[in-house]
Amino acid sequence: MKLYNSKKEGIIIYHYYSLSCMEYFRYGILGIVIVYVFSNIFYDSLLVSIPLSVILIPYFKVIKKRLCNQRQNKLKDEFKDLCISLAAQMSAGYSLENSIKESYLEMSELYGDNSYICKELKLILGKLKNNINIEEAIAELGMRSGNQDIRLFSEVLAIGKRTGGDLIGVVRSAALNISEKTDAEREIRSMISEKRFEQMIMNVIPLVMISYVKISSPGMMAVMYQTQAGRIIMSACFVIYIAAFLLGRKIMEIEV
Repeated sequence: MKLYNSKKEGIIIYHYYSLSCMEYFRYGILGIVIVYVFSNIFYDSLLVSIPLSVILIPYFKVIKKRLCNQRQNKLKDEFKDLCISLAAQMSAGYSLENSIKESYLEMSELYGDNSYICKELKLILGKLKNNINIEEAIAELGMRSGNQDIRLFSEVLAIGKRTGGDLIGVVRSAALNISEKTDAEREIRSMISEKRFEQMIMNVIPLVMISYVKISSPGMMAVMYQTQAGRIIMSACFVIYIAAFLLGRKIMEIEV
Protein backbone atom coordinates (compact mmCIF):
# COMPACT_ATOMS: atom_id res chain seq x y z
CA MET A 1 0.00 0.00 0.00
CA LYS A 2 1.30 3.42 -0.97
CA LEU A 3 1.52 5.88 1.89
CA TYR A 4 0.33 9.03 0.19
CA ASN A 5 -2.86 10.79 -0.77
CA SER A 6 -4.03 9.63 -4.18
CA LYS A 7 -6.28 12.33 -5.63
CA LYS A 8 -6.83 10.31 -8.77
CA GLU A 9 -8.20 7.32 -6.90
CA GLY A 10 -9.68 9.34 -4.04
CA ILE A 11 -7.72 7.31 -1.51
CA ILE A 12 -6.61 8.91 1.75
CA ILE A 13 -4.01 7.46 4.12
CA TYR A 14 -5.28 8.93 7.38
CA HIS A 15 -2.19 8.24 9.48
CA TYR A 16 0.00 10.09 6.97
CA TYR A 17 -0.43 13.77 6.11
CA SER A 18 1.05 15.56 3.13
CA LEU A 19 0.87 19.35 3.21
CA SER A 20 -0.51 21.05 0.11
CA CYS A 21 1.34 23.93 -1.58
CA MET A 22 -1.06 26.43 -0.02
CA GLU A 23 -0.56 24.89 3.44
CA TYR A 24 3.23 24.99 3.00
CA PHE A 25 2.96 28.66 2.05
CA ARG A 26 0.59 29.58 4.90
CA TYR A 27 2.44 27.71 7.65
CA GLY A 28 5.79 28.64 6.10
CA ILE A 29 5.01 32.35 6.49
CA LEU A 30 4.10 31.74 10.12
CA GLY A 31 7.31 29.74 10.63
CA ILE A 32 9.43 32.53 9.15
CA VAL A 33 7.80 35.02 11.52
CA ILE A 34 8.57 32.73 14.47
CA VAL A 35 12.20 32.38 13.40
CA TYR A 36 12.48 36.17 13.04
CA VAL A 37 11.01 36.73 16.53
CA PHE A 38 13.39 34.22 18.13
CA SER A 39 16.45 35.58 16.33
CA ASN A 40 15.53 39.14 17.28
CA ILE A 41 14.70 38.42 20.93
CA PHE A 42 17.49 35.97 21.77
CA TYR A 43 20.28 37.27 19.49
CA ASP A 44 19.23 40.72 18.22
CA SER A 45 20.46 39.73 14.77
CA LEU A 46 18.70 38.89 11.52
CA LEU A 47 21.73 36.90 10.33
CA VAL A 48 21.09 34.37 13.09
CA SER A 49 17.69 33.65 11.54
CA ILE A 50 19.47 31.79 8.71
CA PRO A 51 20.97 28.98 10.85
CA LEU A 52 18.02 29.25 13.23
CA SER A 53 15.66 28.36 10.38
CA VAL A 54 16.62 24.73 11.05
CA ILE A 55 13.80 24.73 13.62
CA LEU A 56 11.38 24.82 10.68
CA ILE A 57 12.06 21.10 10.18
CA PRO A 58 10.53 19.98 13.51
CA TYR A 59 8.03 22.84 13.17
CA PHE A 60 6.55 21.34 10.00
CA LYS A 61 6.54 17.90 11.63
CA VAL A 62 4.46 19.28 14.50
CA ILE A 63 2.09 20.93 12.02
CA LYS A 64 1.69 17.70 10.05
CA LYS A 65 1.03 15.70 13.20
CA ARG A 66 -1.59 18.17 14.41
CA LEU A 67 -3.41 18.23 11.07
CA CYS A 68 -3.18 14.44 10.82
CA ASN A 69 -4.71 14.03 14.29
CA GLN A 70 -7.50 16.45 13.42
CA ARG A 71 -8.32 14.46 10.28
CA GLN A 72 -8.29 11.14 12.13
CA ASN A 73 -10.54 12.53 14.88
CA LYS A 74 -12.95 13.86 12.25
CA LEU A 75 -13.09 10.45 10.55
CA LYS A 76 -13.64 8.71 13.89
CA ASP A 77 -16.55 11.01 14.80
CA GLU A 78 -18.16 10.46 11.39
CA PHE A 79 -17.55 6.69 11.55
CA LYS A 80 -19.34 6.55 14.91
CA ASP A 81 -22.47 8.02 13.30
CA LEU A 82 -22.07 5.60 10.40
CA CYS A 83 -22.12 2.65 12.81
CA ILE A 84 -25.28 3.99 14.45
CA SER A 85 -26.91 4.37 11.04
CA LEU A 86 -25.81 0.88 9.93
CA ALA A 87 -27.22 -0.70 13.09
CA ALA A 88 -30.56 1.04 12.50
CA GLN A 89 -30.69 -0.03 8.86
CA MET A 90 -29.78 -3.65 9.64
CA SER A 91 -32.34 -3.75 12.45
CA ALA A 92 -34.94 -2.75 9.85
CA GLY A 93 -34.06 -5.84 7.83
CA TYR A 94 -31.53 -4.54 5.31
CA SER A 95 -28.46 -6.57 4.46
CA LEU A 96 -25.06 -5.10 5.31
CA GLU A 97 -24.48 -4.15 1.66
CA ASN A 98 -27.85 -2.40 1.32
CA SER A 99 -27.36 -0.77 4.72
CA ILE A 100 -24.18 0.81 3.37
CA LYS A 101 -26.16 2.34 0.51
CA GLU A 102 -28.87 3.70 2.81
CA SER A 103 -26.33 4.98 5.33
CA TYR A 104 -24.50 6.84 2.58
CA LEU A 105 -27.65 8.89 1.97
CA GLU A 106 -27.89 9.71 5.68
CA MET A 107 -24.21 10.62 5.99
CA SER A 108 -24.36 12.84 2.90
CA GLU A 109 -27.24 14.77 4.48
CA LEU A 110 -25.50 14.93 7.84
CA TYR A 111 -21.93 15.77 6.78
CA GLY A 112 -22.08 16.51 3.04
CA ASP A 113 -20.70 14.62 0.05
CA ASN A 114 -17.19 15.98 0.61
CA SER A 115 -16.91 14.58 4.14
CA TYR A 116 -14.39 11.86 4.84
CA ILE A 117 -17.02 9.24 5.62
CA CYS A 118 -18.96 9.92 2.41
CA LYS A 119 -15.77 9.66 0.36
CA GLU A 120 -15.03 6.31 2.01
CA LEU A 121 -18.58 5.06 1.45
CA LYS A 122 -18.30 5.99 -2.22
CA LEU A 123 -15.13 3.90 -2.44
CA ILE A 124 -16.82 0.97 -0.68
CA LEU A 125 -19.88 1.15 -2.94
CA GLY A 126 -17.61 1.30 -5.99
CA LYS A 127 -15.79 -1.83 -4.83
CA LEU A 128 -19.10 -3.61 -4.29
CA LYS A 129 -20.00 -2.87 -7.92
CA ASN A 130 -16.69 -4.44 -8.92
CA ASN A 131 -17.64 -7.62 -7.01
CA ILE A 132 -15.24 -6.98 -4.13
CA ASN A 133 -16.76 -8.32 -0.92
CA ILE A 134 -17.81 -5.91 1.80
CA GLU A 135 -15.41 -7.33 4.38
CA GLU A 136 -12.38 -6.62 2.21
CA ALA A 137 -13.60 -3.11 1.40
CA ILE A 138 -14.11 -2.19 5.06
CA ALA A 139 -10.85 -3.91 6.08
CA GLU A 140 -9.00 -1.69 3.61
CA LEU A 141 -10.55 1.37 5.28
CA GLY A 142 -9.48 0.04 8.67
CA MET A 143 -5.88 -0.25 7.49
CA ARG A 144 -5.82 3.27 6.06
CA SER A 145 -7.64 4.90 8.97
CA GLY A 146 -4.80 4.46 11.45
CA ASN A 147 -7.51 4.10 14.10
CA GLN A 148 -7.56 1.01 16.30
CA ASP A 149 -11.33 1.05 16.80
CA ILE A 150 -12.08 1.16 13.06
CA ARG A 151 -9.52 -1.55 12.37
CA LEU A 152 -10.90 -3.82 15.08
CA PHE A 153 -14.42 -3.20 13.79
CA SER A 154 -13.41 -4.30 10.31
CA GLU A 155 -11.73 -7.45 11.67
CA VAL A 156 -14.66 -8.45 13.89
CA LEU A 157 -17.12 -7.68 11.09
CA ALA A 158 -15.18 -9.91 8.70
CA ILE A 159 -15.24 -12.79 11.23
CA GLY A 160 -18.95 -12.29 11.90
CA LYS A 161 -19.72 -12.17 8.18
CA ARG A 162 -17.87 -15.43 7.52
CA THR A 163 -19.26 -17.29 10.53
CA GLY A 164 -22.81 -15.91 10.42
CA GLY A 165 -22.45 -14.05 13.72
CA ASP A 166 -24.55 -11.22 15.12
CA LEU A 167 -23.59 -8.42 12.74
CA ILE A 168 -26.10 -5.99 14.23
CA GLY A 169 -24.56 -6.53 17.68
CA VAL A 170 -21.08 -6.01 16.25
CA VAL A 171 -22.07 -2.72 14.65
CA ARG A 172 -23.89 -1.50 17.77
CA SER A 173 -20.95 -2.44 19.97
CA ALA A 174 -18.54 -0.57 17.70
CA ALA A 175 -20.74 2.52 17.79
CA LEU A 176 -20.95 2.33 21.59
CA ASN A 177 -17.20 1.88 22.07
CA ILE A 178 -16.28 4.72 19.72
CA SER A 179 -18.94 6.96 21.27
CA GLU A 180 -17.64 6.31 24.79
CA LYS A 181 -14.06 7.06 23.76
CA THR A 182 -15.11 10.20 21.90
CA ASP A 183 -17.07 11.46 24.93
CA ALA A 184 -14.12 10.69 27.21
CA GLU A 185 -11.72 12.57 24.93
CA ARG A 186 -14.10 15.53 24.74
CA GLU A 187 -14.37 15.61 28.54
CA ILE A 188 -10.60 15.45 28.95
CA ARG A 189 -10.09 18.25 26.42
CA SER A 190 -12.63 20.33 28.32
CA MET A 191 -10.88 19.66 31.63
CA ILE A 192 -7.43 20.63 30.39
CA SER A 193 -8.52 23.53 28.15
CA GLU A 194 -7.77 25.98 30.98
CA LYS A 195 -4.34 24.41 31.47
CA ARG A 196 -3.65 24.71 27.75
CA PHE A 197 -4.47 28.40 27.94
CA GLU A 198 -2.18 28.80 30.96
CA GLN A 199 0.58 27.00 29.08
CA MET A 200 0.17 29.37 26.12
CA ILE A 201 0.44 32.38 28.45
CA MET A 202 3.55 30.92 30.09
CA ASN A 203 5.11 30.40 26.65
CA VAL A 204 4.54 34.03 25.73
CA ILE A 205 5.56 35.66 29.03
CA PRO A 206 9.36 35.06 28.71
CA LEU A 207 9.37 36.53 25.21
CA VAL A 208 7.38 39.55 26.36
CA MET A 209 9.67 40.11 29.35
CA ILE A 210 12.84 39.99 27.28
CA SER A 211 11.30 42.29 24.67
CA TYR A 212 10.23 44.75 27.36
CA VAL A 213 13.70 44.89 28.91
CA LYS A 214 15.26 45.17 25.47
CA ILE A 215 13.06 48.14 24.53
CA SER A 216 13.02 49.93 27.89
CA SER A 217 16.69 49.37 28.80
CA PRO A 218 18.67 48.58 25.64
CA GLY A 219 21.96 49.11 27.42
CA MET A 220 21.16 46.39 29.94
CA MET A 221 20.61 43.79 27.20
CA ALA A 222 23.54 44.94 25.05
CA VAL A 223 25.98 42.84 27.06
CA MET A 224 23.91 39.74 26.32
CA TYR A 225 24.07 40.37 22.57
CA GLN A 226 27.56 41.82 22.10
CA THR A 227 29.74 39.56 24.27
CA GLN A 228 30.69 35.93 23.85
CA ALA A 229 29.47 34.98 27.33
CA GLY A 230 26.19 36.79 26.75
CA ARG A 231 25.57 34.93 23.48
CA ILE A 232 26.26 31.61 25.21
CA ILE A 233 23.81 32.46 27.99
CA MET A 234 21.11 33.53 25.50
CA SER A 235 21.68 30.34 23.48
CA ALA A 236 21.24 28.29 26.65
CA CYS A 237 18.05 30.21 27.44
CA PHE A 238 16.77 29.56 23.92
CA VAL A 239 17.41 25.81 24.22
CA ILE A 240 15.72 25.69 27.64
CA TYR A 241 12.75 27.64 26.27
CA ILE A 242 12.28 25.25 23.32
CA ALA A 243 12.69 22.21 25.61
CA ALA A 244 10.10 23.58 28.05
CA PHE A 245 7.72 24.31 25.18
CA LEU A 246 7.99 20.77 23.78
CA LEU A 247 7.69 19.24 27.26
CA GLY A 248 4.53 21.24 27.90
CA ARG A 249 3.00 20.02 24.63
CA LYS A 250 3.93 16.44 25.48
CA ILE A 251 2.29 16.65 28.89
CA MET A 252 -0.92 17.97 27.34
CA GLU A 253 -1.13 15.11 24.84
CA ILE A 254 -3.43 12.63 26.54
CA GLU A 255 -4.58 9.55 24.66
CA VAL A 256 -7.66 7.55 25.59
